[in-house]
Amino acid sequence: MPLNKVFLGAALLLLSSCDKEPVDPQVLQSGSSVAILCEGTFQWNNASIDVWYPDSSKVELGQFAKANARPLGDIAQSAVLNENQLYVVVNNSGSVLKLNANNLKLSHQNRELMSPRYAQLWQGKLWVSDLYASKLTVLDTQTLSKVSETWAQTWTEELTPWKGYLAVAEYQGQVALYSSDGQRVDSLSTANGCQELEVDPFGNLWVLNSDMDSGSSLMRIMPSGIRTTWPFQKVGISELTLGPDAAYFLKGNTVMRMPFEASSTDECQQWVSGPWSNAYSFQYLAKRQEFCLTDARDYVSKGRLFRLSLSGEILNQGDACGVVPGFAIELP
Repeated sequence: MPLNKVFLGAALLLLSSCDKEPVDPQVLQSGSSVAILCEGTFQWNNASIDVWYPDSSKVELGQFAKANARPLGDIAQSAVLNENQLYVVVNNSGSVLKLNANNLKLSHQNRELMSPRYAQLWQGKLWVSDLYASKLTVLDTQTLSKVSETWAQTWTEELTPWKGYLAVAEYQGQVALYSSDGQRVDSLSTANGCQELEVDPFGNLWVLNSDMDSGSSLMRIMPSGIRTTWPFQKVGISELTLGPDAAYFLKGNTVMRMPFEASSTDECQQWVSGPWSNAYSFQYLAKRQEFCLTDARDYVSKGRLFRLSLSGEILNQGDACGVVPGFAIELP
């Protein structure tokens, strides 16, 4: 999650308590399902993984705890899927977990990282960014043991393959490009608050920058190097995701849409606003060809999930989920 949301949520949540879900022996149901990483309360060790069945709106709470008879940890940040293996980054616990995506059973765990943020499978290894360590850690995908590490110039955020390199968002204003052997080969200047990266079907790199002091901007960098920047002065934006023909992101409680071929700020449209009170995460679910929007509400109450069509129609609302629902990922 963006840092401004994390810090705000932590400040509110430290003043409150929340109910613990009982552990029971339920297993995942069959059918199309989406894992929802609920960040939980900062420093309360109550992050969770819920499983959402969008077609029926049903949400199974605390499925990781049910499958493993132990808590997930503190602040479930992000996840990446590789066939039937789900790699989950738990930020404040400093850990990366490898789960069986069919039942969420834990097989391996690395607890040696400082404050991991995002993971990316690349060149047969798992690359992990870090909030405080100013480095990338490379893990073995089978055992999660550390293979190597490479230093960055500042803390690192999202990572994505691009043009044969691994593009890494460095918060203090650049996208760094790394080769498979961990060498930093180039860097591209952005604005402060460089956090989120996506690559569209035309090979363009989309960069979302959001800084509490200097403002926000959306950038498109073509493979040729041509850049287009759309500034959003004094406005925070977050949750960049790419649909079939446009980039989408959150501006407050509104979902914004920017066509891939856009050339002016005027083409950025308010796509949809809804009944959610605190839009927190917004992601495109490629297999379902739908969007998932999570509502963190007051950062204390159980969250809500919304299913949106490609036209922006709210198809249904999921049952109540865990506290501060964030990252969503389709299960096999």
